[in-house]
Amino acid sequence: MAVARIALVQFRLDRLARTVPIEAPWTAARAAKWDAETVGSYLRRTRISSGIGHDLYEMAVRGLFAAELDDVSFLHLLYLVRAHGSINTLFSIEGGSQENMVDGGAGSIAERVAHELGDAVHLNEAVLSIEQRGDRVVVRSAGRIVSAWHAVVAVPPSTVVEMEFDPVLPDDRAGLLRSAVGGMETKTLVVYDEPFWRADGLRGQTAQPNSPAEVTIDGSPSPGPPGCSHPSHSVSSQSASTRSMRASDDVRCSMPSSRDSVLAPRRHPRSSRPRGGTSRGREAAARRTSRRVPSRATEH
Repeated sequence: MAVARIALVQFRLDRLARTVPIEAPWTAARAAKWDAETVGSYLRRTRISSGIGHDLYEMAVRGLFAAELDDVSFLHLLYLVRAHGSINTLFSIEGGSQENMVDGGAGSIAERVAHELGDAVHLNEAVLSIEQRGDRVVVRSAGRIVSAWHAVVAVPPSTVVEMEFDPVLPDDRAGLLRSAVGGMETKTLVVYDEPFWRADGLRGQTAQPNSPAEVTIDGSPSPGPPGCSHPSHSVSSQSASTRSMRASDDVRCSMPSSRDSVLAPRRHPRSSRPRGGTSRGREAAARRTSRRVPSRATEH
């Protein structure tokens, strides 16, 4: 019943999303109504208010927005579904929008741009003001003034309001920037000598709502070792595991053990009996997981 209801909700979301213009989502016929509603209230109306269906949706939305279901505009979710083609594509890893990563890490993009710009990149120069002068833009820091045709402000919204603008930003724009507070999410890179799960026929992808590592993704370089897993947890103010995520020591201990418990090879892959159902089975599972100690782990 839960699976059927989730499938029905996904069908309805896809159908509603098709009415949202990608270039101007606020012009949708019911944009005002949808923007006044949250994803949480919509799911409650569809009777997905508890159980595995609610947990899965909550985990997926927190992963996308790093926010609670009741803090996310329903229109925003519909816009993302429309832009990605379907909610299944939006949430999926293999064949979906979450599939690809940047080889070398996303930071390598900034590093390559900085390398090409050379001395034109100035570090430790916090921008104090941005002024429009005719067809030029003047950007000031404590020790430098730069004049250019355009200025791209690519910093967190909360820091933009600390700058002075001339002319001043419109009230609605400034209000939006002040209220755009980022959520909390913990990501940990667990590095093994090799991606052992691949040899076991596993993909390294897991989903465990309300656990210390809600989602794990195979982040190993292709091809070959080392094996790198990306366990992540979007920290919710109401999450049962929030307390365990506040102490870095807890994170370092719980992440690898949780990960090993779901990625260790199964003794009887086709059996419906839980792994380790007997004393001998539990001992075998313990031996297998004990050999897969991460060589190093880093947190972000």
